[in-house]
Amino acid sequence: MRNPESVSISPTETKYLKSGTRISAYFAEKKQLKTPSDTAQHEAKHAVVAILTNTGVESATIIPGPGYLGLTKLSGFNAAAAAADADGHGGTGHDLFIISASGHDVGSARSVARSVISSNRDEAEATASLIEERGIVSGIEIDQTIKEVRSKRGLDEVILFIKE
Repeated sequence: MRNPESVSISPTETKYLKSGTRISAYFAEKKQLKTPSDTAQHEAKHAVVAILTNTGVESATIIPGPGYLGLTKLSGFNAAAAAADADGHGGTGHDLFIISASGHDVGSARSVARSVISSNRDEAEATASLIEERGIVSGIEIDQTIKEVRSKRGLDEVILFIKE
């Protein structure tokens, strides 16, 4: 059995060991997901803001029902989660009405929602992809998606090619 050589290698680099073994590293291609619909993105933002501001989510769906294209069911009212669509997706009229009718300040709720979303875009994008793929998801699945994204943050998959 040969003595192993220790080598440090960066992605996109090739090194040759004393033994003649070639090691190359490169970033793996990221899987391209179907772009989520506006409705999936809208509902994902409601869900992510709710969870990250400590309100439980029962479910989120893009299966249309009477008077809606998508729906996120929360365990309780959350003004920031209701305002989570503040950066451009449709369907905001009813959400903003509910915020005002509940006595909350729409501007403040939107500010909190924007802050949460801007710091958690990857979480919202992954949640939207999940909702788009499945049509309806539970709050537990959304919470797991958020945790998965956070556990992988800053880590890129690297593939090593070793040839002797």
